[in-house]
Amino acid sequence: MRSGLIILFVAVNPPAVALTLWARVDRTVLAAGLAMTGALAVVLGLLSDPILDLLSVNPATFRVTAGAVLGLAAATWLSRGPRLLPLEDDLVTGEETRDAKRWSALIVPVLIPTLVTPQLVAASIAVGVDEGVLPAAVGAIVALGLAGAAAVLVHRGRPGVWSVGVRLVGLVGAVVALGMVVDGVKSV
Repeated sequence: MRSGLIILFVAVNPPAVALTLWARVDRTVLAAGLAMTGALAVVLGLLSDPILDLLSVNPATFRVTAGAVLGLAAATWLSRGPRLLPLEDDLVTGEETRDAKRWSALIVPVLIPTLVTPQLVAASIAVGVDEGVLPAAVGAIVALGLAGAAAVLVHRGRPGVWSVGVRLVGLVGAVVALGMVVDGVKSV
């Protein structure tokens, strides 16, 4: 269960989520996005075997693919740091906006491209097929909970410090990704 927790932690990269959404999204919208993403990760972990059957892929081959996707994300975090979204008036917390505009931020930028990422989808399926739905669920919930806490705490810190955190998680992600690829290749 420990490896599934680490894989999902680096797939989410809580400091990257916090910096991406910094001062851009209402807390209620963020909480809804985190809950929806957690539910999606659990469903992907639960349906991991049927998904691999549908794709006609064995678990070892998918582990290699998931490691490659996670490795690409980690390389991006290491080289460029977090993705910063443009500050748009409709997304800024504290402004008087209508509920429709506030909740429209749930799809973009909260769910896509920030929370529901290729690496999270691949990691949820890989952990689900390798370790079962419980480690996938616990890993996703813990990682997304830390992302939510980081998004709230980022206002109290300096963005430079959080950017270092993104890169450190990216470094761990690169190591985890390489381990997934090597383990998958050895299993094939």
